Amino acid sequence: MRVSTSYPGANSQTVSQAVATPIEQSLNGTPGMLYMESSNSNNGGYSATLTFDISTDPDLAAVEVQNRVKLAESRLPAEVVQNGISVEKESSSKLMTITVMSDDPKFDEVYLSNYTTLNIQDRLRRVPGVGVVSNVGSRYYAMQIWVQPDKMASLGITVKDLQNALKDQQVIENLRMQTKKMNLSDQKKLLEVIRSGKCRFHSILGQDYMEELAEEIRRQERKDAPVSKANATKKKELLKKPVKKKETPKRRQTT
Repeated sequence: MRVSTSYPGANSQTVSQAVATPIEQSLNGTPGMLYMESSNSNNGGYSATLTFDISTDPDLAAVEVQNRVKLAESRLPAEVVQNGISVEKESSSKLMTITVMSDDPKFDEVYLSNYTTLNIQDRLRRVPGVGVVSNVGSRYYAMQIWVQPDKMASLGITVKDLQNALKDQQVIENLRMQTKKMNLSDQKKLLEVIRSGKCRFHSILGQDYMEELAEEIRRQERKDAPVSKANATKKKELLKKPVKKKETPKRRQTT
């Protein structure tokens, strides 16, 4: 069993005192556990590997470890709890290594890594008996933003304000994607909640989003509107009416 988490910005000693000690004190005495090994890193990473007796049920052991880690969360830093603590069933040695590659130069390592994460990893995790699938040397698409400190100072904007604005924009984009998947009834309910001011994102969604949502509702209503009998009959007649084929003029061949 493997327990892992991270404490951003902490060195190895801080991780050992603030993260490793509370977790290991809670895990000590887990039924069926033979021994435990842990490691800390200077980038804030922490992992502990628990080895159990061969007669121990792995599913029950995972539940027991998960419960004990949950009890230790009250003594952990808020940043660690926010990042999450993963408990996974895995052996200490790797079973298989799969290489994903392409002869096409336009598919670089970032594209292949992203493709593997989206299309391959989850399928391998669903294979019976597979514990953990990790993307070694993973690369992700990212955006780097450079700021102008003098202009920000003149406008009275801090880096924290910029970060909050980017987070708000992400909320709006995610909500837009979810809105398109909703049915008409849920879209109307969402619009009513936003207009009433009860939605906690009301201040960042703004009037533009509400108008966009209202337009999406009108589009769905037009799409779902019943066809009148007259239009339906006319449509059937047009379908039954034979289509005349255009006659192509014959070409004369001269010798």
